[in-house]
Amino acid sequence: MRARSWWVAGLFCLALAVAGCESSDDDVAVVVSEKDDGGTVEINSGDTLEVVLQGNPTTGYEWETTRVDSAILAPRDSSYSADSDAAGAGGEYKFRYEAVGAGTTSLKLEYKRAWEGGAAQSFTITVTVKQA
Repeated sequence: MRARSWWVAGLFCLALAVAGCESSDDDVAVVVSEKDDGGTVEINSGDTLEVVLQGNPTTGYEWETTRVDSAILAPRDSSYSADSDAAGAGGEYKFRYEAVGAGTTSLKLEYKRAWEGGAAQSFTITVTVKQA
């Protein structure tokens, strides 16, 4: 019985450790979207910036970062979630960047097909990172 208790306690601690490693929306300092296109945002060093853009990968189009000074704003992760389970449904792309150095950078994302030239749509925002 004693060995089983230690085993259960170990699994519980492991589950807590794994849960602590997941990113959450609480980590995000600023969220920007299509309505902020062409604008500016100011964040502190160490903050996380999240860009949320609508799209539909079933059409072959994907959002991708095409310009950013990674010494100021480092790309961290991205995700896509569909609006529904319906075939061909669009959804939401999320891109997260960490403010790693003081300065100003232009962040540009383009919505395009890999096999076509040019972008169907773009999103650009100027980000100023202040030293915290």
